[in-house]
Amino acid sequence: EDPRTLPLAHLHLAAQYQRAELSHLLVEFVKRLGSKPSCFSDVMPLLKAVPAATRAEALEQLQRDAKAVTARPNAVLHDTTVERVRVYWTGGAAADIAPLLAKYEAALELGRDLKPSEHQHADGYALLAAHLMLNQFSATGDLSHVAQAGALLERATQASTHNHQLTLVLLRAHAILGNVVSFRDHFARLETKHIQFDSLGYLYLDHALFFADDASVGAYLAHTLHFFESGTHEIPEYVVKAYSNGSFHKIEEFREFAERLGQSQHRAWAQGEYIVLHLRGAKTYDEAKKILVALALPHDPTKPLSLPDNRDVGVMNAIVEQGTETPSRNDWIRFRTALLTGLAAVVKGDWSAAATLLEVAATVLASSVAAPAAAAP
Repeated sequence: EDPRTLPLAHLHLAAQYQRAELSHLLVEFVKRLGSKPSCFSDVMPLLKAVPAATRAEALEQLQRDAKAVTARPNAVLHDTTVERVRVYWTGGAAADIAPLLAKYEAALELGRDLKPSEHQHADGYALLAAHLMLNQFSATGDLSHVAQAGALLERATQASTHNHQLTLVLLRAHAILGNVVSFRDHFARLETKHIQFDSLGYLYLDHALFFADDASVGAYLAHTLHFFESGTHEIPEYVVKAYSNGSFHKIEEFREFAERLGQSQHRAWAQGEYIVLHLRGAKTYDEAKKILVALALPHDPTKPLSLPDNRDVGVMNAIVEQGTETPSRNDWIRFRTALLTGLAAVVKGDWSAAATLLEVAATVLASSVAAPAAAAP
């Protein structure tokens, strides 16, 4: 039986009913399981429920318990959990960064004999320090904090090559600084495959569209579309194999997978960008006309789009600054589809269709621009 199960259930009940012993139960849980990688994730949803009046005393007890752990690396992992609880409750400050960096340097010595695939015991300190640096940037606008976080995480990812949490925060730093080449290289280290690509591939795509050169964007868009198209073409073969092997439950999974690929926002976004990129590269009217005549976008722009957003919300919140997302990506996909198909109708001489589609594009654009303005204070 998982040793976390009963204590966690007790904690959640105490939080739900606002029991006075919540603070004590939290301290005891961390005392027993603070060295487990999941400990902070377990208690984080409950930290807000701890009364503010008891937090200082609870934190002092947590720090005393952490110092009592002498077996290393458990002592480092336990202290990392306590530091995360402290920063969560206090909000963290610039003064907290230097002590965390000192702890990181000291803890790195413990990982000298770890295998390349294992995470360094010191990673938690680096992550926490980097988040505080990025928080300083958000508060002051000083890019030196981002550069400092990037330098720290570059070093940390070299020591802990398979810790994707480090890589994701490093991606945020590179995105803020506009380091598109470094962003691309570190994104490739995530090795996103299969369905993960649908939920995480937008990370590089959105960033590259603003900062990368056309050749890099084109290569990535071609890779993206190949993933979706090859996945769609291979699914019937997987269904046949599942049927032949008697794995009938897999058939429904493949059907859902095919539906997800066909209705992917990421795919529709990439399709539109790929066509726009080729149009921008056309040197003559005839080249542009050829691209538009061959245009084949899967969605009808005269009807509202409801493509599901498959992006990983947790990752999105870690990488994308709040407030930078467009109100509705579906609206922008519909606008671009209407505009492109309208232009295609123009070069084909279908003036009626062109008028209808370009009117749809204008309407969608106007509503998309008006929506944020209406919501503004």
